[in-house]
Amino acid sequence: MTTIYTNHTDDELIKLFQLEKNENVIGYLFIRHHKHIYGYIMNIVKNHNDTDDIYQEVFLKAYSAIQDGRYKFRNKFGPWIGTIAHNICMEFFRKNKKIPIIDITSDEIDFFDFIPAKEPTIEEMIIRCETKIKLNKMISLLPSNQAEVVRLRFENDMQFRDIAEYTESNINTTLGRQRYALHNLRKLMVA
Repeated sequence: MTTIYTNHTDDELIKLFQLEKNENVIGYLFIRHHKHIYGYIMNIVKNHNDTDDIYQEVFLKAYSAIQDGRYKFRNKFGPWIGTIAHNICMEFFRKNKKIPIIDITSDEIDFFDFIPAKEPTIEEMIIRCETKIKLNKMISLLPSNQAEVVRLRFENDMQFRDIAEYTESNINTTLGRQRYALHNLRKLMVA
């Protein structure tokens, strides 16, 4: 792939693609994020065939959103496409990971059927989901500037300097908001 786009930011490439409809531009953008997204998906699903399918779906969904002008997360393409990958992986598990039904009348019960897998169980996934819901409720109780920093940091995986730039504040203010937010969340958890 040509390297004339190396010095362009992700958003510059997206704007260029939307203006020129040049497939090479969007191709370069996707290649730039290939390793990170593919690795993330593989780490979750642990299977090359499923990873390939999910990976393709992620980039088709991203391509469609960019082409239709629905991409709105300025300067954060990486976390945005990472969120798409995460959501499609979770959808994959909801569709394909069913609890195995064991016929207790069968003479062929295998001991290995009862060894827990390294993947999270459905119960663990439900607990995580409930915890996330509770945490989101607590975050919504924070002052808006603290809640914004927490969401950008942990949901969008942004660095503090990027958060400072995005919120148009200096980095020390951003770090302070994060510190106060975590302090306030701890108080809410105890209450």
